[in-house]
Amino acid sequence: MHVTLAGVVLIGFCLLGLTRFQLETNPEHLWVGPSSRAAQDKANYEASFGPFYRVSQLILSTTLQSQSKYISTSGLPAIVTDDNILLLFQMQAKVDALRGEQLVS
Repeated sequence: MHVTLAGVVLIGFCLLGLTRFQLETNPEHLWVGPSSRAAQDKANYEASFGPFYRVSQLILSTTLQSQSKYISTSGLPAIVTDDNILLLFQMQAKVDALRGEQLVS
């Protein structure tokens, strides 16, 4: 009986920490402290040039009007086809070929 009561008290004490629990969904705050050099550099960059957006995902979709000989289980034309994969590789090659001016001060 004493062991069970002590276990319940210990678990209850540990669960008190959940009252301060906050879920962080911003990856920048997960990896970099707000007063770190990287955070300060990013804030200075964004103040000078505007926000920097990083694309982390590409969402593909299809419509009923798409002309594809492949039909998915939902009845819509399939997204992953040979033509679409080739198109994505062509788009990636164009993005890789982009070059910007390098300013020297």
